[in-house]
Amino acid sequence: MPEGEAMMTAEEAVSMVVGVFPITERELMTRRTAKAAAARKVVYHILRDAGWPPERIGWYMGGRERTTILHALGMRPGHRRRRNEPD
Repeated sequence: MPEGEAMMTAEEAVSMVVGVFPITERELMTRRTAKAAAARKVVYHILRDAGWPPERIGWYMGGRERTTILHALGMRPGHRRRRNEPD
């Protein structure tokens, strides 16, 4: 991230996703449906790309465990990506 540029807030990420997916913010944060899970996964990716660590994403998204976030992002806990491995 370039110096002086602000990190995206979780509220901005959630607003973006709620504007695209047919889901309310409340459903996004609380529902256990495939639609809500898919929308949450997009929020996780947006926040990870904005520099948020998995622990912080999980805390914001309703107290979810770090490993839940890593699983949704397709990463294994303790797994380091190789240089040529895609995101």
